Amino acid sequence: DVVCGSDGTTWAGACDGLYRFDGARASKVDGINEPISALCAAKDGIVAAGPEGLWTNAGGPWKKEETKWPRSVNAIAFNAHSGLWIATGLGLYNKSDKGEHLYYKQPDELVSGAVRGVAFGADGRVWAGSLGGLTVLADGARTAGYTPAEGLPNYDVHCVALGPDGRVWVGTALGVARLDEASKQWSLRHSRRWMLDDDVREIAFDADGAAWIATKEGVSAIKRRTMT
Repeated sequence: DVVCGSDGTTWAGACDGLYRFDGARASKVDGINEPISALCAAKDGIVAAGPEGLWTNAGGPWKKEETKWPRSVNAIAFNAHSGLWIATGLGLYNKSDKGEHLYYKQPDELVSGAVRGVAFGADGRVWAGSLGGLTVLADGARTAGYTPAEGLPNYDVHCVALGPDGRVWVGTALGVARLDEASKQWSLRHSRRWMLDDDVREIAFDADGAAWIATKEGVSAIKRRTMT
């Protein structure tokens, strides 16, 4: 995984630990030699996680915390009001000042327990992407779910991201799907017309709102262009 901190530093998780990039120079973080599979920027700094635990950094030394969630960590996201949300292969875990809770494949909680991605909307709702579809949580309760029955183009969800305009982008094994929640309409971008490969691994947005999409065969960009 890769994440940029508020100071512009880039952090990269790898199978042998965590790396820091200052411009073109890379250096390995001392003391973290375990696999790092997920990173996120939090209120006080950077959070890194993997099968061996969770590490936090607030500008000083890295500190390791013992974890209770499953070892198969796929993604992490942070929200100032609800804390850390950890997507794992056996459920979605929330760690906050109010306590800890594991959402695990219950009909009233998740579409599926195999959670691969997690993101937040501007309203604070949690969007969890998993094998089977999307789950939307508000204040800890499931408020919506999207599967192929609700129009999701492909059930094999790999990641989820919220665009600057509030629309939901979902990376799948069949390309990238986008939801306009107001109209409940889905669109799908796939094939070489749009991307290098349909197997989408991650989605990020730049300051202009362009979607940069990591695929199995490389990175593609989908940009909005005004035309007459």
